[in-house]
Amino acid sequence: MRNASLEYSKARRQVATLTKAFPQADWLIGNHDALTERQAVTAGLPPELLKDYADMWSVGWSIIVAGLSESSGATLQPPPAFE
Repeated sequence: MRNASLEYSKARRQVATLTKAFPQADWLIGNHDALTERQAVTAGLPPELLKDYADMWSVGWSIIVAGLSESSGATLQPPPAFE
């Protein structure tokens, strides 16, 4: 999409549909989920200025941020319950 605001609006509607279907869920943040956060930090924004995922997407889900590598492949760590 050419307009980031329009893309975000459409994505929020998609996430709202998912939260209706799955009101309680665990969301494992993956490499592509974290892409915009990495881009913002690379552009010089401090991470403290970024919203957390639950607030940004208006979900009540548990958000699990795994260890991610900077390369194209993610090095995911299992959630504590699976260790």
